[in-house]
Amino acid sequence: MSHFAFHSNASFMKLAPPQADAPYAVAGVAWDGSVTNRPGARFGPRAIREASHMLCDGIHPHFDVSPAERATRDYVRDQGGLIHTARDLRGQCSPAQLAPTVDTVRQRLAAHGHPPVYLSLDIDCLDPAFAPGTGTPEPGGLSTAQVFTLLEEWADLNFVGMDCVEVAPPYDHADLTSYAAAQFVWTYLSGRIARGAQRDSRAA
Repeated sequence: MSHFAFHSNASFMKLAPPQADAPYAVAGVAWDGSVTNRPGARFGPRAIREASHMLCDGIHPHFDVSPAERATRDYVRDQGGLIHTARDLRGQCSPAQLAPTVDTVRQRLAAHGHPPVYLSLDIDCLDPAFAPGTGTPEPGGLSTAQVFTLLEEWADLNFVGMDCVEVAPPYDHADLTSYAAAQFVWTYLSGRIARGAQRDSRAA
């Protein structure tokens, strides 16, 4: 039995109101009549519903279930890809802490003969506290320190290019997102230059 069905854009996760026998329901109470200072919380339910529309198929990364009856499961794994979620990396920031993740990628590349690597860095991999200026903010995402560590530890991989995308200045605050993106690109380029200098010194 499905919990909900897809319906209008005004509902939570675009789901229809549940049937009478559904085990769960989501209701918003648009009222702030007892506020002690500034009103405005009455707009909260609609804002929460609209924010929920970015949840796509709605499969929870920890519980591996969804309220949506038509949810489909993360294609990448089906194709043999490897996924490390921000949840997997919680509390891991230093090179030593992130070593298992770094080494897993190295091993996979070694098993395929160290092929060329292209890095695509979506800025929305960061928690909105570090990158609010993006179209798809991801609460619980990575920290800037984690991304810096990964870029630094992978600097010697056989990279052939990178991109840093999804920076949306209209949503940014104090240019936090733009600064993070600029320093990520700077770190990547500096790593490439350092790797080239090391290679040249060995050849000499």
